[in-house]
Amino acid sequence: MGVDIYKHIDFDNYTLNFESNLIESRIEDFEIDKKFDLILSITSLEHIENDVLTVCKCDDILKTGGIQIYVIPSFWSLFIHLWHGYRQYNPKRIKILFNEKKYKVYRLGGIFSFFLILLFISIPNLLFSRILQHSSVYPKLIEKCNRLDKSLPFCSHLYVVVVKKSI
Repeated sequence: MGVDIYKHIDFDNYTLNFESNLIESRIEDFEIDKKFDLILSITSLEHIENDVLTVCKCDDILKTGGIQIYVIPSFWSLFIHLWHGYRQYNPKRIKILFNEKKYKVYRLGGIFSFFLILLFISIPNLLFSRILQHSSVYPKLIEKCNRLDKSLPFCSHLYVVVVKKSI
């Protein structure tokens, strides 16, 4: 089950092999009696005006022992995505947002993937209104950058926050 403000054009292409149900709604207005084992939010929390309310709402519809996973932009994403969404996150903001919850934070990316996104997506989009991530060389560069990022993990542009609901 997915909740989004509108159905994305590629939604049906990504859900061909499993049953899916999309509810077109703002998460702040979403009401359901059902409880879930897993709630996954991928680069959407920064687009929701009241992220604190959203995290609380998700916690309310999560089963005890359930997991919430949030992929959120770090401070460094500001330099590669400019003002995209309402906010970027830092460790202090994450601590406030997930206060009193059992959570773990993982960093994604590093200096190499930061510059890859800057050079293949951000600058071409800004200058030419197109991105180069669909070039044949981009997937190979992503793979190399991911390996190199392990040796220089600073400038991570995303955080993954995993929250487990305790009893």
